[in-house]
Amino acid sequence: MRRRINIPIIGYTILLLLLLTSCWQEQQHGIVPPTPPNYPVSGKILNSADGSPVQGALVTLDLGPETGIVSDTTDSTGQYTLEHVLGGDSYPLSITKAYFESYSGSVTMGYDTLEMDDVTLGKIYYLVDMFNPGEWRSFSPQGLVWTGSNLWSADSMAKTIFAHNYDSYMSIAQSYKLPSYTTTKGEFFIAALGLEFHRNYVVTYDDRRNTLYELILTAGDTAIIQNEYKLPDDISAIGDLWDFTSDGFRLWSCCAGPYDRFHTLPVYDGDDVIYRHGGDLSILETHPVSEINAEIINPTGIASDGEIFWINSRGNHRLYMLTEDLTVLGYYVYDETVWPWAPYQICWGNGYLWGCFRDSWAGINSVGGPTQYIYKFGTLYP
Repeated sequence: MRRRINIPIIGYTILLLLLLTSCWQEQQHGIVPPTPPNYPVSGKILNSADGSPVQGALVTLDLGPETGIVSDTTDSTGQYTLEHVLGGDSYPLSITKAYFESYSGSVTMGYDTLEMDDVTLGKIYYLVDMFNPGEWRSFSPQGLVWTGSNLWSADSMAKTIFAHNYDSYMSIAQSYKLPSYTTTKGEFFIAALGLEFHRNYVVTYDDRRNTLYELILTAGDTAIIQNEYKLPDDISAIGDLWDFTSDGFRLWSCCAGPYDRFHTLPVYDGDDVIYRHGGDLSILETHPVSEINAEIINPTGIASDGEIFWINSRGNHRLYMLTEDLTVLGYYVYDETVWPWAPYQICWGNGYLWGCFRDSWAGINSVGGPTQYIYKFGTLYP
């Protein structure tokens, strides 16, 4: 018997195969990578000192050799807009503005990115004058305070506290010898580290004895020890007290943690501390700097202008502003003139911030040497 062939079924089968082949070919030829979005991207530039918008900052984004560089200048709200930015890649970003530190970095643009994160520019804090203590036979300034109409400095090598005239030379108005103490190894003078007037006394610290002192000054004579307080072992093990300030009621100090034997390089940053002292110079409160602001590195100077605290962050060349409860308001960036280490101790006086600097022991005994200075800075507020 001959088998009958069902022609309609074969026809339908062939037609179906043709349709599937056609669809497969269309799918194969239809795979085209999507075109990256091309759109304007905006962001804001802010002042590190107070968070205010920075006008006139030049923002540039390098999109590569094919597209080139796009740029814009921030308006009065600190905002900029960069046109025709392709998503899906990383690009170098740079920001420049007179009297601010330059910024450079890279940003990764997503396919749906329309705004970039705010960028904070550090406002540069410029010197207005420099004084060489070697000219008045002072070789190791390690403490400053302003009281009345005079700037005072403490020199541990000259074993003297100086009161300066407010003139172009910062000449000496009075000098006071630091007191001495007797040990089994002989007679030693207090090696002053930090300086402050508090409760009608001069406060300083001797890192060799881990002891704070209140001194009475008599013109032309040696200072008299009124009171002293030896730091407990658990406190002195953290590091030296580098500087002091008074907020008008309480005494404060800063500890920059342990350093190498030349006091130039930090061993580590974990023990940076701000202390508040009691009436007997004892430590009443301990504030780890890492809990105040992790960006503050090696605080070697602390000052109060009667309203806010100033913390010298020597590790990153910044001067931080803090409220009376140690909340950070903002920061300035030191002029490169005082780099690499920036000032050590600082004080506020006569409308200016003052700082002193001694870079290790190298060259410290040479008059006119480059390793010791007293600085006078310009206007603080923006």
